[in-house]
Amino acid sequence: MGEAVECEGLTHVKFNVDEQLHAFIVNGGEILAYGTCLKSRH
Repeated sequence: MGEAVECEGLTHVKFNVDEQLHAFIVNGGEILAYGTCLKSRH
């Protein structure tokens, strides 16, 4: 299990990850996650 699951709140100098995730969802994108990873991180 890696940090990729914890992308919410991620900051980067060049990319606003939260904004990009929101735009992806608003435009019909679907984010899938592995159940074990979700359970371990609540």
